[in-house]
Amino acid sequence: MGMPICLFAFGEAGLALGTVYYAITSFLSNTLGVVVASAGSAPLGRALLQSLRAPVLYAATAGLLLNRAQIEVPQSLFRAVDLLAGAAIPGMLVLLGSQLRSTRIDRSQSVIWRSAVIRLLGAPLTAWGLCVLLGIGGLERQVLILQAAMPPAVKKSGGALKRL
Repeated sequence: MGMPICLFAFGEAGLALGTVYYAITSFLSNTLGVVVASAGSAPLGRALLQSLRAPVLYAATAGLLLNRAQIEVPQSLFRAVDLLAGAAIPGMLVLLGSQLRSTRIDRSQSVIWRSAVIRLLGAPLTAWGLCVLLGIGGLERQVLILQAAMPPAVKKSGGALKRL
């Protein structure tokens, strides 16, 4: 959800930074996040093996290797990926809309409300504090704070989309 908003708010430069943020956080949540989430119910080895099932790890690693080795992607493959990339943001917006449409919100879900408040207020405040502490400014700061403020819209699990 953060990438389309970065594009609309900050243009192509914001989208590029938002994509880097997304790749890094996806990488961390699919490795460290799986291990932390499995800490009480699975041995460390099995949790690490489970984290190797995430395709984002292989895509990010391949992208970094190609970039570092300065290998150009063949034009035919690049065109196909470019077409898919062009459809990604509208697809994410449609998916978000469908998830919001089917989400039932009521006052009895206090855990969800507390989590949402922490995510929507605590995360951007933490991002702002880290930016101040690390001396990050300008567009980078704006994108980091905006991305931190974005709620996780949907989670893909076992081939089915589920609300968080």
